[in-house]
Amino acid sequence: MENKLKNAQEAVDLIKDGDTVFIGGFVTLGHPQELTIELEKRFLRTGSPRGLTIVYGAGQGDGKERCVNHLAHEGLLKRVIGGALGTRSQDRKACCH
Repeated sequence: MENKLKNAQEAVDLIKDGDTVFIGGFVTLGHPQELTIELEKRFLRTGSPRGLTIVYGAGQGDGKERCVNHLAHEGLLKRVIGGALGTRSQDRKACCH
């Protein structure tokens, strides 16, 4: 039986171009920080995955350098679906490149 537990890098390696990724948490509480850091590293290293849709229920981050700010690279995101979208600076930075 396959081990379904993954570390952040292994989880990010499963994400393909055009996938939809749900990110839990509220502001910085419960946000999978290591996952978004690894996703950013992979994209900067390989240029993939591209054109992702991210979905979250509430603003994600500190408005400066954490959480969805790691995803604010041209080509990484295609769409952002989330609560409080556009009212927090990191939402605008992540989705409006």
